[in-house]
Amino acid sequence: MTKVFNRTTETVPRKRVRNNLSHAEKMLWRHLHQKQLGNNKFRCQYRVGKYVVDFYCSKAKLAIEIDDGAQLYDRAQEDYLRSLGVTLMRFTHTEVYRNRGEIMSKIYLYLTHRYLPPPLPAPQPRPSGKK
Repeated sequence: MTKVFNRTTETVPRKRVRNNLSHAEKMLWRHLHQKQLGNNKFRCQYRVGKYVVDFYCSKAKLAIEIDDGAQLYDRAQEDYLRSLGVTLMRFTHTEVYRNRGEIMSKIYLYLTHRYLPPPLPAPQPRPSGKK
């Protein structure tokens, strides 16, 4: 089987990109690295198949992409990641600059609620038996 996650043959290109992160990516990385969100380890510029995602948490199978406003939405990337059971969260540079706290809250909620059991169905009213 072909290795899908973080192929070692791609290490040099990933390092090059890691060393040239955008300002928004650097800002978000400061909050994600060193297990700052509930002991979840994130990696920066991580390869998943033919795609390199900005940040990836293997424990939660969560990929995060920071896009500039001009970049087109990549449906093929999202479909591919979903086929591997990976959830993709996308944010723009502007969102990172203006709402970093909200973004961190969304990521944290995903990480913490992902491990909770699904909610029980609402109880159905019992028939009264009267006609």
